Amino acid sequence: IAAIDDGVDIEHPDLQANIWKNPNLADPDVNGWNFFSDNDNPRPQKFSPPYDDLDGNDSHGTPCAGVAAAVGNNGLGVSGMAPMCKILPVKIFMGNDMVPSNILADAIRYAGQKADVLSNSWGTSPSSNVSQAIKDVVRTGRGGKGCPVFVATGNDENDFIGFPSSVPESIAV
Repeated sequence: IAAIDDGVDIEHPDLQANIWKNPNLADPDVNGWNFFSDNDNPRPQKFSPPYDDLDGNDSHGTPCAGVAAAVGNNGLGVSGMAPMCKILPVKIFMGNDMVPSNILADAIRYAGQKADVLSNSWGTSPSSNVSQAIKDVVRTGRGGKGCPVFVATGNDENDFIGFPSSVPESIAV
């Protein structure tokens, strides 16, 4: 499961055992990729008080990854919905700032090459680059089988389905 968000704490005790590890040791993306800073550190990096406030903080991707795939039966914290799945951290935010749409499209395509399922709990302005990236991974991800791309509909508190959950190939949740 690719957690495309503001980073995932790859050393979190309830996630660490399920963090994706690149089988190709020569590749630079050991545990995922930070598209915001273009490096191999997909961890949350921006925190300022109040720390429990999502606004301005990288405090969203780790809990989202935990809901999806926190390790089960380990005597710690919680169990995710898919406690045996690997989590691929893909960082696209830093605080309130998101990567430009062309880089966001690259992040979606990257996730579609490495993960079976893409989880996106965010919204943004409509972009043909992002729409096409979703269409591409739905068609070609998982070695040509296609990836389901789940996208949140409620983060903006609107009374309509926003973007990219409005892309017909995505699964709006």
